[in-house]
Amino acid sequence: MRSRRRFLGGLAAGSVGLAGCLGSDDLIARCSSRGRGSGSQHLRQLVPIRGDTQVALGIAVSPEATESDNYRFVEIRDRDDRLVGSIPLDDNREMSSLNTDQFSIYGADDGEVYALPLGRPPVHGAYTASLINESGESVATATMRFNCYAEDGSLP
Repeated sequence: MRSRRRFLGGLAAGSVGLAGCLGSDDLIARCSSRGRGSGSQHLRQLVPIRGDTQVALGIAVSPEATESDNYRFVEIRDRDDRLVGSIPLDDNREMSSLNTDQFSIYGADDGEVYALPLGRPPVHGAYTASLINESGESVATATMRFNCYAEDGSLP
């Protein structure tokens, strides 16, 4: 496992390595993940988020990305390059409240966090998120692959 200090250093360098998930210890899954950052201040991070009943892909973007007309949406694709989700930024401004005490791994006190449901554990995958501008071009891309298992180790 990588330390938080080492993680933040990797994030600053644009190379992200994670071990774990967001959420409390009482939730549904235990996860590990690795990824590559976008190198952009606007597409901040991808990380698996453990919920009460399922795992989601967490996507953090800067407040500037949601407030500017220069950025239209975040597009999420699977390892086979199939579109699995599209999050319109202009429709969702100021709709998530980033609680840095709970989600301090994001390393920011502002911005928006979006979640794309992935299902109940065990769930595994590889995803690419791209920040798309007003011309329909990708201006930042981050990748993540992960494994999430049931907290008790059981299989379905």
